[in-house]
Amino acid sequence: GISLDGTVNGFSVTAHSETSGLGTKAFEDSYKNQFKGIAGSSVEGIATISGATMTSTAVKNGVNAAVAYVAALAGGAQ
Repeated sequence: GISLDGTVNGFSVTAHSETSGLGTKAFEDSYKNQFKGIAGSSVEGIATISGATMTSTAVKNGVNAAVAYVAALAGGAQ
């Protein structure tokens, strides 16, 4: 979830087709918890998982998209 101030509270993945042991690391709490408390575009500082660069980038892009969507909703409600 994303707070109205743009802070990331967390995220979940509902489906994926990643290689077990590589790309799936992006869905483990140890990776996902890095996003908690980050505001806005600062997710770019999150570490990339070795061997799963595309997955790491996709997760970051998804979180960035969610932050932008909430910002648009919050701005539109004012």
